[in-house]
Amino acid sequence: MSVLELPYEYKARSYQEPLFRAFLQEKKRFGIWVAHRRSGKDLSCLNLITAKAMERVGSYYYLFPEIAHARRVIWNGMTKDGKKFLDFIPQAIRGAKPNKTHMELQLINGSQIQLGGADDYDRIMGTNPVGIILSEYSLQNPMALQFLLPIIAENGGWVLLNCTPRGKNHAFKMLQQAQNNPDWFSEVLTVEDTQAISLEEIDKLRKQGMSEAMIQQEFYCSFDAPVHGAYYAEQLKLAQNQGRIRTFEINPGAPTYTFWDLGVRDPMAIWVMQKVNDELRMCFYYENTGGGLKNAFEWLLHLKEKYQLMYVDHYAPHDIENTTLLTGRSIIDECRAFGINFITVRRARNVVDDINSTRAIFYRVHFHAENCDQGLAALQEYHANYDEKTGWVGHPVHNWASHGADAFRTFGIGWSEYAERKHSYSGNFIRPDWAP
Repeated sequence: MSVLELPYEYKARSYQEPLFRAFLQEKKRFGIWVAHRRSGKDLSCLNLITAKAMERVGSYYYLFPEIAHARRVIWNGMTKDGKKFLDFIPQAIRGAKPNKTHMELQLINGSQIQLGGADDYDRIMGTNPVGIILSEYSLQNPMALQFLLPIIAENGGWVLLNCTPRGKNHAFKMLQQAQNNPDWFSEVLTVEDTQAISLEEIDKLRKQGMSEAMIQQEFYCSFDAPVHGAYYAEQLKLAQNQGRIRTFEINPGAPTYTFWDLGVRDPMAIWVMQKVNDELRMCFYYENTGGGLKNAFEWLLHLKEKYQLMYVDHYAPHDIENTTLLTGRSIIDECRAFGINFITVRRARNVVDDINSTRAIFYRVHFHAENCDQGLAALQEYHANYDEKTGWVGHPVHNWASHGADAFRTFGIGWSEYAERKHSYSGNFIRPDWAP
């Protein structure tokens, strides 16, 4: 089925046609589609995934940053004329009644389209999707794509990313790679390309107080504007300009420290840092969901053996002293069974004040560009909550970036208030022969 044959008056606009040609006629398997706000990205992608699902029987995923976005944009979404998005999937090709709870659609040929959130990407484990759309990819956890690509590669499926820019983050890097790869479809569409929004309307937004940086980002697809309300935007930009985000050798003789954010259902995040002269070098970043302490310790041991690291101290937030229901012991006591003694960082007095304290030592921090790529993405995305009525709210948005940023805040407070006050090593090393 060609997408242009879809009923209910859907017709691709001229600037949308290259996308459909690429995936329906040229059979591209990978693509990134960067388009300005209100350009019709998701309505186009919904029609595309429907056509692909009728073309090949299989399981298809349409993932937003969070599941609530999927329900709002697709499941309950409407066009400006009041037509429901789901009505673009006609009854004639539908199978069983849609599952409202799980937002799942069955098609008459046996295919199914599942809406969801990329923040729960690990729940796709064990499934075998043959087509995936990652919507608003610039706002998503980049780990989702890394997890899903091997599945797509194994079954000969396809994946499409769509987004509006959100600073020079993982979406920007993916666009750069795609533009240099003939196997990928890539396109960037501004309002000048589509003329879907008049310049007069954009000028009205300016007069209503919309910043020029936001206008350039949302309507002209500029990647130069930082994430609005991002706590570490200026610090990261300065680090990049000063060459503090680069690849460097891991020094086996340098004292090595770890800084944690604990996670059970949420991801566990760890920064591994070496102090080399006056430089605080973030050498590695780790994030994992559901793997538990054992997986984290195995990763640290792997690094220790591969790079001959000399671990000195390990810092964790105050909740490491909480008691677990499973064992009745505190997490910190359980860690001692693995041969590791944590230094507990105090509870946050005020999160924003502690973020500011972390900013204060940012000028000394160097990042390994490859080993800390995921952690850097988290720091770039970490931003304040915004309320349209009152303006910025003084607390961070809790999303996929929170875990890496919280672990980095453990570093900021732990190093400033604990580590630099110590002048002798604790001999706190991980035993290679712990009892699991």
